Amino acid sequence: MFTRKASLYFALAAVALILGLLLQDWQLASMVLPLASMFFLANFWGLPEKVELGISHLVVPTDSFGDEDISVHIMISNKTDNQLGNVEVDEFLPGEIKLKSGASRVLTRLGARENFALGLEFHSPIRGHYQIGPLVARVQDPFGFYLVEERSEAEILSIMPRPERIRGAQLRPRHLGPWPGTIPARTLGPGTEFYSMRDYVAGDDPKRINWKTSAKHARLIVNEMEGGSQDLYDQVNPKVMEGGNLPDGCQLHIAGPYENGWRVITVWDSEDRFQQFRDEKLIPALREAGGGDRIAPSISAHPVHNLITP
Repeated sequence: MFTRKASLYFALAAVALILGLLLQDWQLASMVLPLASMFFLANFWGLPEKVELGISHLVVPTDSFGDEDISVHIMISNKTDNQLGNVEVDEFLPGEIKLKSGASRVLTRLGARENFALGLEFHSPIRGHYQIGPLVARVQDPFGFYLVEERSEAEILSIMPRPERIRGAQLRPRHLGPWPGTIPARTLGPGTEFYSMRDYVAGDDPKRINWKTSAKHARLIVNEMEGGSQDLYDQVNPKVMEGGNLPDGCQLHIAGPYENGWRVITVWDSEDRFQQFRDEKLIPALREAGGGDRIAPSISAHPVHNLITP
């Protein structure tokens, strides 16, 4: 193919010839002769009719832990019976790589069926992935008008961190029991069954968060478990009430059934008073009655805007 230099010379010759003919200036038109002579000599002493190159490059090793030198083996082959006098070999390397030996760009000549080997060597760079190549081999005529180019694909050099062998580390469970197989729990948990889902409210047990549904809706959603019964309420209520009176700080107490359990609504002087009541009286009473291990009560706190009492 033509080089950029050849295209510019050809355009210059065409412009000189056209202007000479239009202006009938034969001296201007005669300036085409030197340019035409250069193209004639380039065809006569330039590249042979057939130019065929074989190129290859090999990175050794392609994967390294960074404690060894990296080598690049380049091979250029002339596959014709013609001599090639102006061969340029160019290996593209990242800027982080500094060559220890060899050169990434060389000029050489190849005889008929001759092979040219080139070796590059550099210290291993820092951790990362590096593109070595592509390798480009070009053959030009002495005037730089015609060009034949062969290109190979780039290879990836990977510098990885060296793994360290862990010695003397004893990996074992914190508590080791002598019984293999399934071990039944002494207390029943809330289980995995639930009847509905709702948005997470501050104070909900994190174990009840449904992570798959929360990821789908981009907000925290908890499972609604069984909400207790009247029998459980009748067992727990006398233990948390002070002689049938409201606990200290509680202003209102309402209890009754709803669709899937038992609901209790209370009004407190402050959220801190309620949390103290919950931790010191309600939760222990639920566990004593046997409901705290199988029922996960949904407890949420909300501010009161207005409260009217008799």
